[in-house]
Amino acid sequence: MNDILKQIQNLNPDNKFIRYIVKRVQKNDYRGLHISQHNRYDLEYIEAVILSINKVAGDKFFKIPPGDYKKNEGQSLVLKYNEYKTIVDKINEKTERGTYNSIKKNFFVDLDRMGFLARFDKDKNLITRESRKGIYYAKLTKNAKEFIESKILLDKYRIFTNAVEKLFGYGLSEIVETLYYSDYKNTTISIYEFVFILLDDTLNRDEKIELLQSYRSLKHKRQQFIELMKKYANPKNFAGDKTQKRDFHNWKNEAQQIFSLLKTTIYFDIAPNRYLKLNVGQTGIFSDDLLKKRSISVKIEYFNFHSINKMKNFELHHIVPFRYVKNKHEFKLIDDCKNLIYLHKNKHKEITKNKDKNIILYADDLKIELKDFDNNSIMANNKNAKYSKKKTKVMNNYNGKLLESIFEFKKQ
Repeated sequence: MNDILKQIQNLNPDNKFIRYIVKRVQKNDYRGLHISQHNRYDLEYIEAVILSINKVAGDKFFKIPPGDYKKNEGQSLVLKYNEYKTIVDKINEKTERGTYNSIKKNFFVDLDRMGFLARFDKDKNLITRESRKGIYYAKLTKNAKEFIESKILLDKYRIFTNAVEKLFGYGLSEIVETLYYSDYKNTTISIYEFVFILLDDTLNRDEKIELLQSYRSLKHKRQQFIELMKKYANPKNFAGDKTQKRDFHNWKNEAQQIFSLLKTTIYFDIAPNRYLKLNVGQTGIFSDDLLKKRSISVKIEYFNFHSINKMKNFELHHIVPFRYVKNKHEFKLIDDCKNLIYLHKNKHKEITKNKDKNIILYADDLKIELKDFDNNSIMANNKNAKYSKKKTKVMNNYNGKLLESIFEFKKQ
């Protein structure tokens, strides 16, 4: 083991967080949830980019120049790709940021992932993220138009929250629920706790909470740990390519980028580069009253309602998740024990993998079925879903009312 890692381990050999982090940083995927390390932006910047595209191209196709732009090709850009050039120039006028190369290679990629921009091949066939085809055209999506045309700030935040969820691979709701169902629901989470623990998408909720407790128990040794970690995770200490190096600066930099995105979602209150906490402001879905009363009681209500006990490796899952909330009334409807299901962590991951789209519940004595709006199903039997057979009718009826209230969808 590296000498610096041994020093970290010796800070407190019995501390659970110390044992965990020493193992984690030796893995090539040590950074955990990966979002967008190169692009530092927020709601205002995204809005400026979309407004610039809309001003030039509206919702029509516009051409994307292939390859890297070189200064001596300026006339070619004007003649062949004038719309793209004008878009980038307008973005620079509004934000003083972005080059002809970075806008298409970095920001357009994230706009696509967020559902604000669609990109196409030379025949104007939609390109998926997995496709290796060349990109020749792009145009704004319906979501982008709704975002810039929204006159109500909360609606704008909600649309942006959904977009950020997509960047997270729908892991953002999981972080929110981890905090919401813990003793940290009304306290600040430091950027280091976010980096070292919450961004690790291999951990379940209970593991994250245990590690937060363990990290905080280090007290005065935490700063010493951080300095040692900075010393260890210096790229100069490692040979090989980027996957074999460790880079504390880039690791924290990505967390700072995520913070800049989260500050204008409906979920979080952010102090840039310092901490986050669940949003109890007027534009957030939470309030002091909800945090103090509902989050604990709803969790207890589920176990009482179904007459079951808490079990290892099981997690409460909102069938209709928080991200569909538009106001505090809908929050209360969603944060109800009848909208929860107690799932084994592996079954929970299966639902998360399908981006939490499985929100249509069909429950009976033997199993539950969760469908999405495209009729794709995820099944869970009595081994990996714990609920009362006597409550299935109530669960089905509540799910139907919730879908009708929020989505105007009539369950068959």
